[in-house]
Parts: sequence; C-alpha cells; structure tokens
Amino acid sequence: IPYIRRVRESAQNGYLINNWRVFAEGFEQYAQESGSYPPDANRGVLPTGMNVHLSNTNWTQVTPVGGNWDWDVGVYGFTAGISIVDTNLAVIQMQRLDATFDDGDLSTGLFRRVASSRYSYILEQ
Repeated sequence: IPYIRRVRESAQNGYLINNWRVFAEGFEQYAQESGSYPPDANRGVLPTGMNVHLSNTNWTQVTPVGGNWDWDVGVYGFTAGISIVDTNLAVIQMQRLDATFDDGDLSTGLFRRVASSRYSYILEQ
C-alpha cells in the first residue's frame, strides 16, 4: 500500500506541476500581448480574455485532486498568481510537491500556501 500511495502522489504532483506550467505560459503570453495580466477572477471561472490562451485546458473543471483553479491578481501579497483552492491533498504532500517544484518551503518562494486551503504559484511578486 505505501508503494501505491507514493505512485498516486507522484502522479498527482506531476499533474499539478504540468497544469501550473501550462497555465503560467498562457497568462504570460496574455500579459506580453496586452501589457498586463487579466483582472482577478473567481475560482473555476476563466479570467476575461483568457479563452484564447487557455481554451484547451481544464481551468473551469474540478481538479482530480479536488478544488478549483483560481486566478489571483493583487491579493495575498503578490501581483499575479495561479491558485488551487480547496484541494483535498494533505499539507505534507503539498510540501513534497513544493520541494520538487520550488524551494521546499510553503511559506517562501514562488509556490506558497497563502491561506488554509489555498496554494499559489506566483507569476509576479
């Protein structure tokens, strides 16, 4: 059972990292073309103007790890970031994901736990 758990966790972490990178690329492309990031949007809602850049993604669907994607602008102490809200993953798994994806500390770096049920990948401080 521990082996199966590690395989499942690795797959989930790979899924999340891949999605954060795909989404980040879309938001960065939008910002390059328009001169700024799109405005803040509610969880599960595709931000205004992003239909071209994120049309082939699962932004509006509940993620396989629970929760929704959320675009954050000007909140939580950063300028722009991609968050996952209300995931059912344990904090320890998110810490291991952070060790793979960023600096291994959920309170620093570009990947952070910014609220009890919100983890954000920061595009711009």
